[in-house]
Amino acid sequence: MKLALNAESSNALRTFAESMPFAIGNITQSTEKVCQVYRSVADSVGPHEQDFSNMLMNIKKAQEQAAEAVQSLPPMLKATADKIDAYIAARPDAH
Repeated sequence: MKLALNAESSNALRTFAESMPFAIGNITQSTEKVCQVYRSVADSVGPHEQDFSNMLMNIKKAQEQAAEAVQSLPPMLKATADKIDAYIAARPDAH
């Protein structure tokens, strides 16, 4: 998507910002599901149990870091949309 200084871009940024919590929730839920599946088969993975456990810990840590980073995005997107709206409102030819 190419952004421009118009209401369509402002609305797109706001919509994207509103979708971020759902994305975080989906990622978190999927990670938990993977962990649950592992726990259900952990006793049968044999000598690779520690390798799988380490891998899941890495996945969980990455998920937590990604969620933290993505949570800072919506306020920035909304602030940019506000600036676009202010610019549009200040333009004499926009009305």
